[in-house]
Amino acid sequence: MIEYVTARFPENRKERVTKRRAMVDRLHTFIPPDSRMRLRLVGETFGRWRRERDGVARVLEIVDRSEVGQKLVVQRESDREQLSVRQVETLFVPDLGAHPMIELLSAELVEEFSMEVLRDGGLYVCRYIDGTTTVSKHGYVKKTKPRWKGAARDWFVRTGGMDMLWKVARFQVQRIKARDIDNAHVICENSIYTHPYGWTGYRGVTHYHTHLDVPGGVGCL
Repeated sequence: MIEYVTARFPENRKERVTKRRAMVDRLHTFIPPDSRMRLRLVGETFGRWRRERDGVARVLEIVDRSEVGQKLVVQRESDREQLSVRQVETLFVPDLGAHPMIELLSAELVEEFSMEVLRDGGLYVCRYIDGTTTVSKHGYVKKTKPRWKGAARDWFVRTGGMDMLWKVARFQVQRIKARDIDNAHVICENSIYTHPYGWTGYRGVTHYHTHLDVPGGVGCL
């Protein structure tokens, strides 16, 4: 899927990845009506000054025919400030009807390991944790819009045994840390990771798969 990055140039702040419409809106905000702008691809020189409407149309024309990742620099005449624009291929996140963070983390996991290594162990099921009266995070739901079912997902591995399973678990922990998701959990074998507290022993049933859950929603029972 193609999306767009716009950022002040040189890029000294976090980039924004947006849809095409949002990218165009940011261009219009950066270049006010009746002002002028000029363009250059990185590594080339600026072209002529253009009025805002003509300049934005030219940006779209260039970006659409450029390679993914190629950076176009827009400079406004009033203060010589610059904005960069480029297309990027973003992660495909399938709509599973589950917690959005579970969908995103699942997409990242599949991109990292592929389905040749992974086997889906299950997403939503309305049940208690084995041997308890506590609703499993697999059975958590959000009842208000946007609704979802399932705040957990299990994964098995097809190859590599426990060594590979632990690689999967550690990758999941890495992504939780990167997003600083408090009270997210990863369970593998007889260990459980809780963010931000780290790994401890797990007293439940031994997991010959990885279990990942995130906060949010309410129990289905």
